[in-house]
Amino acid sequence: MAYKSPLFYHKLYPPGAFKPDQQKKTLTRILVADDDPNVRSVIRAFLAKAGFREIVLAMNGTTALRQLEASHFDVALLDLKMPPPNGLEILRQLRARNIQTDVVMFSGYASIRDGIEAVRLGARDFL
Repeated sequence: MAYKSPLFYHKLYPPGAFKPDQQKKTLTRILVADDDPNVRSVIRAFLAKAGFREIVLAMNGTTALRQLEASHFDVALLDLKMPPPNGLEILRQLRARNIQTDVVMFSGYASIRDGIEAVRLGARDFL
């Protein structure tokens, strides 16, 4: 293959060509559920900096479940270990009620068994 200068690729792929669609980000609704206010704050700041605007916070499992039942969310970030119901129980209830929100579970105190259970129940990922 012949050598192509960086300018050639710059013309094909201008800066910003692969940036995620900003409009899609601003329309994505995200629920963040964690009992630690510092964790909620950090996640909200990270998501806002990434361009997401519809970020709703829940301080416990009960509030998170109420919000997920009352309104549509594209993604729910759920802490595994929080006051009942915990993240796994919320995920079980969402699936039992056929609520199709994508769920990402996270925890600082999880086991491999918890991760496997979360994915088995339909979580997109476990962090």
